[in-house]
Amino acid sequence: MIIVERPGYIFLSGKSEALAMFKKYKVFAEKNIGNVICCLKINRGEEFTSLEFNNLCSMHGVNK
Repeated sequence: MIIVERPGYIFLSGKSEALAMFKKYKVFAEKNIGNVICCLKINRGEEFTSLEFNNLCSMHGVNK
């Protein structure tokens, strides 16, 4: 599950959706809110530890 303090929550039907949903949310948030995502607060969720997810975060300066 991706939890966003503002404006709410995004629920996933499976862990495999985490990367795709984060990419969509990142574009949405940065376009509509005007700030870049710089930090993710996660609770050791395995869906956020894949090599592809880590590479995406590193490429965009997102700390986990």
